[in-house]
Amino acid sequence: MAYQSLLIAASALLVTLSFPAWYIWPLIGIALVPALIVLDRPGTSIKQSLWWGLAFGTLLSANFHNWLLPLNYWVGWPLIILAWVAFALYQGVVYGAIFAAIRWLRPWAPLWITAPILWMIGEWIKGVLPLGNQAANLGYALVDFTWMAQLASVGGVPLLTFGVVLINVLIARSFVTRRLPVAATAAGILGVWITSGALLTWHYSSLPTEKSVTVSIIQGNHRQTDKLDVAHLAAIWRHYFNETRNVSASSDLVFWPETIVPVPLFDYPGFKSSLQTLSSQSGTSIVGGLPRSVGTHQANSTFAIDPTHADAQYYDKHRLMPFGEYLPFRSALSSISALKSITTMLDYLQGNSNTPLDVNHMPIATALCLESLDPKVFKAQTRNGAQLLFVAANNAWYMDSSAAEKHFSMSRMRAIENHRYLIQAANTGISGIVDPNGKVVTRSTLNSRTVVKGAITPLNNRTIYSHF
Repeated sequence: MAYQSLLIAASALLVTLSFPAWYIWPLIGIALVPALIVLDRPGTSIKQSLWWGLAFGTLLSANFHNWLLPLNYWVGWPLIILAWVAFALYQGVVYGAIFAAIRWLRPWAPLWITAPILWMIGEWIKGVLPLGNQAANLGYALVDFTWMAQLASVGGVPLLTFGVVLINVLIARSFVTRRLPVAATAAGILGVWITSGALLTWHYSSLPTEKSVTVSIIQGNHRQTDKLDVAHLAAIWRHYFNETRNVSASSDLVFWPETIVPVPLFDYPGFKSSLQTLSSQSGTSIVGGLPRSVGTHQANSTFAIDPTHADAQYYDKHRLMPFGEYLPFRSALSSISALKSITTMLDYLQGNSNTPLDVNHMPIATALCLESLDPKVFKAQTRNGAQLLFVAANNAWYMDSSAAEKHFSMSRMRAIENHRYLIQAANTGISGIVDPNGKVVTRSTLNSRTVVKGAITPLNNRTIYSHF
């Protein structure tokens, strides 16, 4: 029992090490081997498999989501520890179901068929559950291996996860059976995978492209405490305006992060007119994040102001952040007296438009912060003609944790899926430009005040993934 527990813990640790902040991504090729050896052991029951999966998933989720812990600054240690452990257990239940289902089907189907399919389904379920997300899905670990990651343009991250689990199953079976043909099969599949990715990379490089566009990303690096202090709001806004004016002569597009201040500045006519004047005089388009008033509610939005439109355009966030932008389980939580102050918060308005922002005749797809973890957001806008992807983020809440690195890494996969350049603008980082193969063209460092500059090329082609 102790030996099996160590193997389960080893797999959870190896998967964790495959992602930022450690990011030893080749480990993902063997990370599941210890757990699969336990799962495929003769005599292992479905009930035992359920518990092994729960342990694996809880350890993985707790390690991966340790970026939640800095939120203790805002809500205190007792509440954040409770939330962190509860969320890890919640996600662990999904992995418990995956392990149990694999073991249940073992008498009727080989592991190399059931494990990849069920793991892929389980990760999908994890993403669509209330409070769920796709963070720590195995395929994301491959984003830095360009040729392997290119298959995301065919089947998204689920296809990469399928391949990762299949390779792990074959390696685990080669250990158990000591049969060379099993290891040779794993090597053969890996070779076909890499070759296919190389051919896709070559294919995309041969497609026609548009004229390049110069961009500047303003990373203001304003502390969250300052953004929540009304005494600092004017200075923050002036900083973004002055930086935009400074780079406008050399930039076709200027990008701001999410919610540069938590106030709907477009309610003040002078704000909008000053941006419009700057845009029309310089010929520069400005795209950034601000809340906006919609009737009696507010939406977390991105705006676009450019010389070709008389008014601003907006995109309202689709996938709202639980406890930050809406309160889940409101009726149940309202009955807890200690949470009365939280349950009085108003939910943000949920957007539903998949129309890209038309910025100087270039359609731009937008996602706000962790919304970029949901591939459907960019996929729908790419189908509607988006030529560039933009993520506006504010990871200042999580301070020096690994949240920013993990977020940027997973955003990069959206560039591969849709074969588009991707811009990420984040208040404290990470901001950067990602090419259509997922490679980082340039990026900022965390907690630095800087302007990231570069060039992108609008693209019109459709990948298999974005087409279906």
